[in-house]
Amino acid sequence: MKRKRVPNLPTLGDILQLDIKVEWVVDKLIPKQSVTVLHGKGGVGKTWLMLQMGSCVADEIPFVGLLPAIKMEAYYVDFENSLSVLHQRATVLGKSGLKVWHVSNPKPPPVLTPI
Repeated sequence: MKRKRVPNLPTLGDILQLDIKVEWVVDKLIPKQSVTVLHGKGGVGKTWLMLQMGSCVADEIPFVGLLPAIKMEAYYVDFENSLSVLHQRATVLGKSGLKVWHVSNPKPPPVLTPI
């Protein structure tokens, strides 16, 4: 059986040598070009938090009045909540440019590429 060759990857030492400045989408909380996953027990407010934060990023509004957000496309992908739950939360949070994909959507979720 022939072994597959692992692609030539940088070492941690190579990465250390790079001159990198972190850019933040939400200051000191969400770095640009990152995938953000929030995990926690049911009912603690994860959906509320991410809908509000995503709306702030999409609409260039400071998040919780403290952390500046840069305007960029923001997506909320939901495999858990019912559409009625999202509707109720949208009613409370108000209109926003946050793009939402819900499991009820017949099209697959968006394929996102780093900016």
